[in-house]
Amino acid sequence: MQTTINLKNTLIEPLDLFEGILNRNHEKHSYEIHKEYIDQKFLPDAIRKQLDTITSSALYWFETDTIEQAQQLKKDLEDFRDNRAKIELRAIPAKNKYDNNNSKVLYVGVRQGGARKRDGLSNISGRIFQHIGCYEKGSTKSLQLHFWAKSPLKLNVLALNGVDKNYLYILEKLFAIQLKPLCGKH
Repeated sequence: MQTTINLKNTLIEPLDLFEGILNRNHEKHSYEIHKEYIDQKFLPDAIRKQLDTITSSALYWFETDTIEQAQQLKKDLEDFRDNRAKIELRAIPAKNKYDNNNSKVLYVGVRQGGARKRDGLSNISGRIFQHIGCYEKGSTKSLQLHFWAKSPLKLNVLALNGVDKNYLYILEKLFAIQLKPLCGKH
């Protein structure tokens, strides 16, 4: 027996909740991640303190000023992946399976809200430290910028106040479709 289902009617409540999330205003924070921060595995106190105020879930992305800079960073990441990642014992993002070559965005990610008890960092602040390469454990998959990035980046963080964690990965996927990151699996 075959029947038909109207997805909108079946998912009306989750769609209404999601529409509420989309219609709400969320705070966007942007930070310049200078080359010296990456080289020294360091985030200035002003940036770290601002990131620590974001205890809601967050969507974030790293971008460059130009497509050419992003392409060079992608090449540098691929060189690191091919030649040194195993030696340095660093887990880096997966190759992007899409041909996103006309984008200034290197990576898109999400983080659930909260703060870490051991050091007081907000979850998003701790995740950005991992991406810079400050985390001792190389097995945590992140950009590990310290080990290969040769140019500055801009970090954008969208604080998602009141967003249920079940919707985070849907938002990440939608942003990845829109921003077309050069690395990471979406």
